[in-house]
Amino acid sequence: ILFTGAMDYFPNEDAVLYFYAEIWPHIRKEMPDVTLYVVGRNPSKKIRRLSRTDPNIMITGFVPDIKYYLKLADVFVAPFRIARGVPNKILEAMAAGVPVVARPEAVQGLSGYNGCLKVEEDNEKFALSIIEVINNYNEWQKMSDRSRNFVIEYHNWEKNFVQLEKIFTSR
Repeated sequence: ILFTGAMDYFPNEDAVLYFYAEIWPHIRKEMPDVTLYVVGRNPSKKIRRLSRTDPNIMITGFVPDIKYYLKLADVFVAPFRIARGVPNKILEAMAAGVPVVARPEAVQGLSGYNGCLKVEEDNEKFALSIIEVINNYNEWQKMSDRSRNFVIEYHNWEKNFVQLEKIFTSR
């Protein structure tokens, strides 16, 4: 399970601490060997403490390239309670073909993602969605394919710049 982000940014810290307290216990109950990777610079004392109290949590701090962790991940989590704008970390995971499970707040800036990712507000349903994605390869593959296609279709820089150029030149 993967979470990425600058860990000195309060919404990221809050998301990880919330995930650990409210969702992680449900997952560990069903999957005692699962590992959570928290990847991002400047983890706070509260975040670093998680890996000292739970051997299944890996806090990396800064990494020069996130691709290794995206390849390693079975699922990307976005348990944000505080979020705004386009969630680039979610798009990055989707582009890498990593299925995403998110809270509604995390996907406010996205539309048309139906079937690409799972959105759950309830903590137990959030955990069950993660478990389902990890344990069901067919579901994992569908989400992976849909996610990549969604990013290619709706968040492609080249395609979007062409559309933006048409808007500017039509005036």
